[in-house]
Amino acid sequence: MLLVWARALVFAHLNNLPLLVSGWSQARVGPFLRRERSKRLYLNYFKNLNTISLFEKLIFIRTYNWVIEPDIAPLSSEQHKASRSLYVFRETPHWSDYFYGIKDHRDFIREGLYHMLSQKHYEKLSNLRRPVIGVHVRRGDFRELRPGEDISQSGLTRTPLNYFKNLIDSIRALHSVELPVTIFSDGSDDELNELLNMPNAYRSGENSDIVDLLLLSKSRIVITSRASTFSYWGAFLSDAPVILHPDHRPPTHAPVRSLNINRTLFEGSVTGAAEMWPELLVRNIKAIMP
Repeated sequence: MLLVWARALVFAHLNNLPLLVSGWSQARVGPFLRRERSKRLYLNYFKNLNTISLFEKLIFIRTYNWVIEPDIAPLSSEQHKASRSLYVFRETPHWSDYFYGIKDHRDFIREGLYHMLSQKHYEKLSNLRRPVIGVHVRRGDFRELRPGEDISQSGLTRTPLNYFKNLIDSIRALHSVELPVTIFSDGSDDELNELLNMPNAYRSGENSDIVDLLLLSKSRIVITSRASTFSYWGAFLSDAPVILHPDHRPPTHAPVRSLNINRTLFEGSVTGAAEMWPELLVRNIKAIMP
């Protein structure tokens, strides 16, 4: 929903149009049935949403000309003159480039996200310490890889824990300091034992999803899970180096952030010995202040 909202927000801004939203209160049964740590209930996350009622929706359906998924660009003068047009965003962008068309508006999107954050969640986030190594481990409805299965050929599968562990060990070795690690995950403590048993590693507290997402984005280095939009949002909002899963790379996947940001802050995947990692990432890691 954040991806849909962000596209609509930028489009409305570019064209000086009001933004109306719906769907934030939609309940999801799956997280309850699977007894997930996160139930994905977003009822009290945001304020000033300018939501619309069912009655208003019916009016829009009957009386407005709907333009579905318009380009994220200024409208022409002729389009602006057209009366009773409703520009509708409702589709998640293709997985190859979730932030297509809005990367250059990242700061505006971040400002809008913080502006609509409820006071309760804003205060909670403000009182939390900035993580050093922030690791997002997606579990939930993602499944385990089967023996011999190629993760690059699989769908919504869990990134193996030893992948995260090896990255953490390599980052610490490059920095020569046992940097603290904060684990963000919808999995249980038992599922995360391999990481939580590492020295100076902890999981984030009992926070809401939105607080965890924004806290992850504040980490001094971000490690993402494969194919997780939660991870990608943390990366998109981050002003720090971001390590993506090796399956997330060109030409099948576009960068999460704009090239202007990634010129000075590494974004990408790494393999092999840390000594062979890209020079930019090595510099970024060594510059981290614990």
